[in-house]
Amino acid sequence: MPVLEAMNCGLPVVCSQSSALGEMFGDAAYLIDPDSIENISFAITEVLENETIKKDLSCKALSKAREFSWEKTAQNTIKVYREALG
Repeated sequence: MPVLEAMNCGLPVVCSQSSALGEMFGDAAYLIDPDSIENISFAITEVLENETIKKDLSCKALSKAREFSWEKTAQNTIKVYREALG
């Protein structure tokens, strides 16, 4: 939820590439290897200091955040339950 909340505010996001977050947010986030201190440090520095990257990720974040809603989540959950019940 914190990643999606940040994106909904138009903030550039740095997150792990080795979790579901990488799969969910793809190029809308700066994906990093969570086991690499150098990779984490580089990504955070890039997002803070590179205006082009910051603006690009901010635009992509807002666009990606629009794909998610509580209504859509509820509809998909109901669909899964109905399919499971036959």
